[in-house]
Amino acid sequence: MDQGLNQKIDAYIAENKEQLLQDIAALVAIDSVEGTPEEGAPFGKGPRAALDKTLELAAGMGLATR
Repeated sequence: MDQGLNQKIDAYIAENKEQLLQDIAALVAIDSVEGTPEEGAPFGKGPRAALDKTLELAAGMGLATR
């Protein structure tokens, strides 16, 4: 991988470490085991909650979600 890119990634992680850890903790706290299919949640409530949280985090980073 490009050395300059590695440095940018390392710098981003160093600058955002606490937020990254909080985001990971929020995601792993969700019980995302497949459950009973429901309207809008074909794999159950847990996976839907994990997806919703992921979309929320992505939108917060400026990524387009739908």
